[in-house]
Amino acid sequence: AINLVLEAMEKSCQYYPYEAQVIEEAKASGKLDLFIAALKNRIQAEPNKTSLYLILAECYEKQGKYKLEIECYEKVESLLPPQIDFYKTMERLYGLTNNPQKRIWCYEKIIELEPENIRYYTDLAYEYLQIWKKEEAIKIIERLLVVNKEINDPGDLRSIAEIYEGFGMYKEAIPFYQKAIERDVFNLPYLKLRLGGCYQKAGDFVKAKKMLEDVIMTGDQYEKQSA
Repeated sequence: AINLVLEAMEKSCQYYPYEAQVIEEAKASGKLDLFIAALKNRIQAEPNKTSLYLILAECYEKQGKYKLEIECYEKVESLLPPQIDFYKTMERLYGLTNNPQKRIWCYEKIIELEPENIRYYTDLAYEYLQIWKKEEAIKIIERLLVVNKEINDPGDLRSIAEIYEGFGMYKEAIPFYQKAIERDVFNLPYLKLRLGGCYQKAGDFVKAKKMLEDVIMTGDQYEKQSA
């Protein structure tokens, strides 16, 4: 059975056999533990064969044993050259096991491999926000703004604004909410609500009043109540 999975992986050049039929059948027939035991024996004989660890990781995924799955991927990380999909998988698993520091490590690795992708910077800054590491988060945003001097996607602009706002940096958040409002036709009431709140907390009550009046006119019930 293990050889069947290995052959399927080699034919598809796929490192992550999420739909491996043999694993699914072993689980369905109640023989997944036996399959795992056989895999462990095979790993003892071939300790540097990365595909065996990846199959074992997928078995643990099917069982919801994420910490054991992580151990497999950590072993693979020591055997394979850096791959962005690998770190994305690890980031997900560290999230499932509530390990923010390791998630941060994954995002740093992802940024090294794909430094032009804005989303990874904001995701990393959000992680720092969750554990209230302001200095680290702001440094990431500053790095992002150096690498990408022109950010036009409203979702990216909103993310940056929310990170600044989350740390109480309302004046810094305002221009990003403003740019997001200029470019986003679908979420205007929400963005105006956030911008109005930033104006208010920054002491600009005239602009805050105007923004919140707009929200009352155009927002949904929740947004109107919040305004």
